[in-house]
Amino acid sequence: MSGDEAWRAELREKVSGEIRFDEPADRHTSMGVGGRIGALIYPDSEADLLAAVTSLRECRIPFLPVGNWTNLIVAGGGYGGALISLAALRAVAVTVGDSGEARLEAGAGAALSELVTLAVGRAFTGIEFC
Repeated sequence: MSGDEAWRAELREKVSGEIRFDEPADRHTSMGVGGRIGALIYPDSEADLLAAVTSLRECRIPFLPVGNWTNLIVAGGGYGGALISLAALRAVAVTVGDSGEARLEAGAGAALSELVTLAVGRAFTGIEFC
């Protein structure tokens, strides 16, 4: 098994979310440009994200997390590593601690507009800059 096949097989084994190999970046970037990506990973949970990152590190494959692809350009020659889409990790919750202090918690894929709307609706402070 070649080096490429080995890390790809390990990813397939350990990650339950969708994985696309040699995926054209122009299908995903907001500008519609970019070469092929070695692996585009869509973890479906925090545990799946951890499995992907652990596997990539063990195989010494470079990786980057990506959000909504709006400020991302992939070189025309492509990126041989992995891009990890955080889009599915969008849970948003308000928790109340023992002291009665409310806290807004959001996954990396949560839409900023959703967070702002929730914060305004509950009169939260701290994200006024958004």
